[in-house]
Amino acid sequence: MKITNYIPVILCSIALCGCSDAAKTVGFGTDSDAIEAPATGGTHTVRVSAEKEWVATTDEPWITVSPANGRGTTECRVLIDSALTDQPRSGVIRIMEQNTWVKKEIAVSQKGFDYLIGIDDKEVTVANYAAYGTRHFDVKIKTNVDFDVKVPESAENWLKFEKPAVEFDRGIRPREVTVRFNWNINSQPNPRIADVTFASKKEVDSYATTIWSSRKRPPNRSRRTPAAATRSPCWPSPARSKPT
Repeated sequence: MKITNYIPVILCSIALCGCSDAAKTVGFGTDSDAIEAPATGGTHTVRVSAEKEWVATTDEPWITVSPANGRGTTECRVLIDSALTDQPRSGVIRIMEQNTWVKKEIAVSQKGFDYLIGIDDKEVTVANYAAYGTRHFDVKIKTNVDFDVKVPESAENWLKFEKPAVEFDRGIRPREVTVRFNWNINSQPNPRIADVTFASKKEVDSYATTIWSSRKRPPNRSRRTPAAATRSPCWPSPARSKPT
């Protein structure tokens, strides 16, 4: 008799649990409302919680959401392209539940890249004479900004350069650019020196490299003008100024 009394109680308990589970609903939302990306871009994960269909949209071409739609709770990948300029940028991802029109927004912010002009050849020495077609050398530059090459007026008659265009579309940074310098023979007994400057077109940083052309190494440059003496003979320090 005791067993008979227990059976209805157990069945009722199971029935009540089943009703409780069926009544549970999944609230619509996301596990994040903001994404902060570095200038290099990258991939971020956002979890969308939903019961039914939803769709994700954005007006920014540098933001990609995959998958862009689905049904039920889904984990999405948000791909952020690399920055194109030094300026920060922002965008919005909108995720909407289609049956209720409820909308959630995720704010996306990305930093601009830092200024950089890096030069491997900090000092170059050339001979006073070489065969035609061999009187040149290359300087490799790693940069995040477009730049100008400035040869001092006193060296313009014997030192020329060829600078390719610097393209800053999507892709890895810094870019490596090769600038070719062509030099003429030195028919005079005195050495020639040129401080070549690589300056950002936005007037943020400038860097210099020294070109020597002589039969023997020039004397210590510390006797030059005070402005020049602030730069090391091996590697002039960058002259910095704040962006306007």
